[in-house]
Amino acid sequence: MSNIKHRAFNSDFGIWFDGKSNLFNYDIHINEWINSTSNFIDIGIRIYNTDKISNGYIYIPFTLPPEAQIKDLSKYFEDEKICRGIFNSSCTTQTRYEYSIIEIKYNNRIEDVIPLELLSPTINSHYNGTLLHLFFKKVIHKLHNYETYIRFRIPYVPLNECFTLHKYDYNIIFESPIIKEKINHTIKINEQRSLPDSIRLSINNTLQHINKVIITVSAPQEYLIDDSSCYKVRNLEKDLYSEYVPLNFKCENAITYQWLQENKGNKKYFNFHVKIETQELSKVSLFIYAIMAIILSILGSFLWELVSLLPFFDFLH
Repeated sequence: MSNIKHRAFNSDFGIWFDGKSNLFNYDIHINEWINSTSNFIDIGIRIYNTDKISNGYIYIPFTLPPEAQIKDLSKYFEDEKICRGIFNSSCTTQTRYEYSIIEIKYNNRIEDVIPLELLSPTINSHYNGTLLHLFFKKVIHKLHNYETYIRFRIPYVPLNECFTLHKYDYNIIFESPIIKEKINHTIKINEQRSLPDSIRLSINNTLQHINKVIITVSAPQEYLIDDSSCYKVRNLEKDLYSEYVPLNFKCENAITYQWLQENKGNKKYFNFHVKIETQELSKVSLFIYAIMAIILSILGSFLWELVSLLPFFDFLH
């Protein structure tokens, strides 16, 4: 006997820039690292014609815990192995130590990886989420290349909450020793219907062009992820990612799933649906069942001793 619990949530991100309209465009890379109640999400953005941009904005649709930090991942691009893993191509890197900007070359392109601190980021609570403001105009004069890349990591709070509810759902524990959980979550980029009014207005007041969005989910193989709409599935390469993955994430036996949506017209928003299923044997349930078995055994022995004292049993003997 097993009991399946279903949970669902949406992550409605807003990502936009202001500057000289029609003269810049960008790609978005989102990576989920699934690891029980310690889940993280990386956000990477490749910008073309960065010199035409003044400011960048990223609306994160949840509040970050007070102890959480937005982790800048730019330093990892000094490692050519990590670059090869992220960009799926052989790369060469060079660090310009004056500003800690890393120049990477691959596939006949050259990009400057910008540390977040050079963009003077401000982080503010906004409605039920967090707004990150990046000042690109402050870094333009430090760039050698106007094709640029930024990348950072944050705790994936909604997924952490889902797994926490799963872990402490005592109805599941008492109903069955096998815990099954199905989590359906949707990642949306710039979808108007779900964003706060002020975010929608800001996006609509500036002309945006997103070339493509790639969603990557990496998880231990015991997490069953629907890959029917993926464009790539592979084992996570430990030799490429071991120094990059979040703390406590195990590369061994992890599988990576990727989804791609390209803008072949005038696409305004992007929407991805990720289905996760977990199944595990509850140690708490087994402990409770063991205690119950011991209690029943003791109770059975006690009843037998009690019944043995009755006159009827003396007669039989």
